[in-house]
Formats: sequence, structure tokens, C-alpha cells
Amino acid sequence: MSKLAHDQVVQRQFGEQAQAYLQSGIHSVGPELAELAEAVTQTRQAQVLDLGCGAGHVSFHVAPLAGTVVAYDLSQGMLDVVAATAAAEKLGNISVRQGAAEQLPFADESFDFVFSRYSAHHWYDPQQALREVRRVLKPDGRVAFVDVASPGEALVDTYLQTVEVLRDTSHVRDYSATEWLDMFSSAGLLVSGHRMQRCHWSSVPGSAACALPAL
Repeated sequence: MSKLAHDQVVQRQFGEQAQAYLQSGIHSVGPELAELAEAVTQTRQAQVLDLGCGAGHVSFHVAPLAGTVVAYDLSQGMLDVVAATAAAEKLGNISVRQGAAEQLPFADESFDFVFSRYSAHHWYDPQQALREVRRVLKPDGRVAFVDVASPGEALVDTYLQTVEVLRDTSHVRDYSATEWLDMFSSAGLLVSGHRMQRCHWSSVPGSAACALPAL
């Protein structure tokens, strides 16, 4: 599938499901949300990019503690939900911007933090996206990614990939922790730590890990 065709699938699919994602218990809870918010408190008036924001759960958690938050997503439907919810919750420091992760419309060294949660497995080219993340990140900035991870075993990985593609036509790939670390390193991002945690919705043994490289 070409990038154009893939982007059209993502926009169509997630535009239709935007309200459901806002109300989803899977996406609206998780210990990492509090951790991301706590990280923001370490920088005064932090500039935050919520990359692949979906329905905006990361944005909503960090906005009360940040200077500004840009909720960025390919799906305009998702962004409409984020904007409406931010207005209802009086989170005036959240702005929305549409676009692909591989081509960020921001100046170099714009953000103190770049966060991404449960989005990267939909990206057409995560390596290019990480290079863009490195470009827009301030020299002392930090990045945290949370995503479903492949177990790194060929047989289980093939099974998981088959299930994901059949379930979700916008899915590209779940990467293993080793693959993620390699991609971060290749993009010039220094990994200070990462961990795995079990995602509560998965029923596939060994496949429910979520990677959170904290940079």
C-alpha cells in the first residue's frame, strides 16, 4: 500500500471512530498518563507535542501542567473531538494541528517534550517520524513513546501481525523493544531507559507488552 493510500485509510477509519476513542476505557486510562504529566512539571511552561494524539488523552492529562500543548494527528475527525473536549474542559493551552508523523510542520527545536501513545504502529515510516521528532525537539528535550510491542519471537510475531492486519486495515506493524531501541538510536535519540508493561486488553500470551522508552 502506498503512503497516500495508507493515509487515506487512517483518516477515514479514525474519523469515524473518534468519539468512541474519547470514551474508550482502554485509551483513557493507564499509569503512564500520570507519569507523562509528572515529567512535564520538571520544565517551566513546557512546550509539548502530543504526536498521533488520537482522541487527546495525553494532551488532556499534561495540559494543566504545561505551557502549551499541540495535539497532532492525521485524522481531522480525531482533532475535532480533541478541540471540542479541550474547549469544554477549558484547556485553552491545547491547539490542534493536522498532519503525518513523517513530516512535522514545526520549526527546529520547538518542543521540550514529544509524547506518543498507541499511535506509532499506524505510522507508514516510523524511522522517518523519529528523525522528525529529533529535529523538532529542543537540545535538552525529552521523548516518551508508549506503544504495543511485538514479543520479538518470529512465530508469535507473525501470528500477532496477521491478527492485527485482519482486525485493523490501518495497522502497519508492532515493533519489538529491540527494534524500537535501534530506531531511536538511528534517529540520534539517546535512550535513558525503557520498560515493558502488560496491556490489560490483550489475550495473546507474550504479545501484550507496551514499550515506553524515556529519553
